[in-house]
Amino acid sequence: MKPIAALRPHESATFCTTDDGIRTPTMRPMEHSASFTRSAGTPLLAAVALAVMFVGATLPTPLYPLYRQQFGFGEVTLTLVYSIYVLGNLCALFFFARLSDQVGRKFTAWPAVVIGAASTVAFALASGTAWLFVARALSGFATGLAPGTLTAWIAELQPGGRSREGAVTATVANFLGLAVGPIVGSLPAQFSVQPLRLPFAVYLAMLLVMGITLSHVPETVKNQYGASATCRCVHALACRKSNSPPSCRPP
Repeated sequence: MKPIAALRPHESATFCTTDDGIRTPTMRPMEHSASFTRSAGTPLLAAVALAVMFVGATLPTPLYPLYRQQFGFGEVTLTLVYSIYVLGNLCALFFFARLSDQVGRKFTAWPAVVIGAASTVAFALASGTAWLFVARALSGFATGLAPGTLTAWIAELQPGGRSREGAVTATVANFLGLAVGPIVGSLPAQFSVQPLRLPFAVYLAMLLVMGITLSHVPETVKNQYGASATCRCVHALACRKSNSPPSCRPP
């Protein structure tokens, strides 16, 4: 049996039941949706969504001096706040990097948007250092979950299957989002207009618009499982990745 982590890009996972009653993922060809139509505009929508997700990664950066002044933490705590982002990012990449290949691009992108929104709300409501850790971890998880999904989506939506152009588009969106983030974060602080609230309100609105926009982007990967089976797929994937004991069973 091939581990789900070793699946190739054209494969996805289904489940079989072993003799001891544990359902485990096995290999099956990944099915692309035949109902979507490639056009020049749809890859751009996915690219904008990718850029917006990366805005959230760097938006808080210029605000940390203000947080330090307000909450009174030192250099070590600031370093840990930065580090927790990486931890959240790695968790998403390690456990769910291939999730969208199995359950569809939208089914993975929308949760990333919701998690990004939760991070934004945590930053906006922060009343102590602990809030920053929670917000930064959620931000890292959302940023780890979304880029692989959206990058593959952009490539699949390219007219004529021009995957190289899709890779260039995704790279440009990535760097554009990282560059715009500090600008969105610093402008209210520059003019002393709710510097720890307004940037996140703006970004929350961006995420809302992005989530609505994604509903108009055609799905390119067919979900073979349905909602309840998809939850079991996610659970089994996490169990295998974490080397959990046999007691780790799908719900």
